[in-house]
Amino acid sequence: MLTKRQVDILVELCGNNGWIKGSELSGKLGISNRTVQKEIKHINEALPEGAEICSNNRLGYLLKDPARCIPVIVAENQRNLDAQREAGRTKLILILLLFEKDYITIGQIADRLYLSKSTINISMAQVK
Repeated sequence: MLTKRQVDILVELCGNNGWIKGSELSGKLGISNRTVQKEIKHINEALPEGAEICSNNRLGYLLKDPARCIPVIVAENQRNLDAQREAGRTKLILILLLFEKDYITIGQIADRLYLSKSTINISMAQVK
């Protein structure tokens, strides 16, 4: 699994048609050069065989086979969106429970938040 920052590095490298200097990459992402180096090491461990980020002290970084990285980027973005959506649902449920004066059922929570009962039940584990 990749973090959002690692996905952002991959996106920058995919959008570049050649070598990109580490200082330029770190400037675009607002992180240090050392952080870029560490993140690229982790990215290379997660990428499929044949798709890797090459590094050169003089030239910078180059994504070897961008086409093989696109499915990884899409999957990681979807995972990050799902996690954000789940966190948002959890917050809504907590707010509803905190400000409710009477007993409230799963069905009532689902009705008020326009979600299904099964979605609420899944989210309740996170709420607890």
